This record gives sequence, structure tokens and C-alpha cells, in this order.
Amino acid sequence: VVSRDGWDARFGVPRNLTQGAPMPCPELKDNGFACFCGDPGEAELANSRRGYHANVAFVDEGVGQIMAALDETGMGDDTIVMLVADHGDMQGDHFLWRKGYPYEASAKVPFILRLPLARRSVTARDGLAGKTQNARRSDAVVELRDVLPTLLDAAGAPPPPASARVEGASVLPL
Repeated sequence: VVSRDGWDARFGVPRNLTQGAPMPCPELKDNGFACFCGDPGEAELANSRRGYHANVAFVDEGVGQIMAALDETGMGDDTIVMLVADHGDMQGDHFLWRKGYPYEASAKVPFILRLPLARRSVTARDGLAGKTQNARRSDAVVELRDVLPTLLDAAGAPPPPASARVEGASVLPL
């Protein structure tokens, strides 16, 4: 969790990043939109990346506050917490900006799940039966369509009937 102290020094941008004009984009007639491809130069690239990382750190700080509140109220061990994103950001990689490109920076997003304490035990196949597992990582490809089946599985609810045409699968077996 990022402390509010030293924010500007850490990222080189203020917490409320509202100043700054869009990058000029000659291919747009009215030049009213930020450019989504091209080379803005090293200074603008560095500033943009600092701003992006500051935004991520700001979200991380907020998630940390939520997790602390859950723990302080005694609800942390009984709550399913999921953090996902719908897209990444190119941040100038391959001279591309924003989302929607078939590159890892745009397509790879977090899919983080914290289960209630009672659901955190590992299975015998993992060789750690009966021990509490605090963290596990998987390189499996998962998608946003896996959110509903995963949350239902984590809550111990039955999956939707086939007639509901819900796609995706629970990530819990991973």
C-alpha cells in the first residue's frame, strides 16, 4: 500500500493529475483528441508512464484500505475479494497507447482472488493437505467470463443451469 506521504516525490506527478494537454495528433483534423499512436518523445513517455503507475498505486492504496477495513471489522476471513481489470494499457510500447491491441501489455490484466479463510485449504494433490494456503499463482489463461463461475464456486453456490448459457469456468481448481 502506498502512503500519501511522499506521493509527488515517488511518482513525479501530483495525486490529482488533471493538468496537461493532449499530445498533438496531425492525422486528426481538429486535433481535439489525444494521439493513440506515435512517438511523443522521451519526456512525455516518462511522464505518461509515471502517471499510469501513480494511478495503479492509487488503486492499490484504495484496495489496501478496503482490506484493512474488512480485517478491522472482523469480516476479512469471511469475505470473497476479487480484483480484476478489463484491459491493460500499451503505455507507448510499440509506439501504441491505450488499450485494444493484441500485445501482452494491453491484454494481460490482474485476476486476483482472496477467498474466505474456510476456503483457503489446499488439496492432497498439492501435497499440502490440511495446511492453509495464503497465495498461489497460475500462468493459466483466464478471462473475465470466468468471474461469475468463480464467485459462485467460491460462495459454494451451484453453477447456473446450461440453459442460462453462461460461459467461463471457475478458476478455483487451478
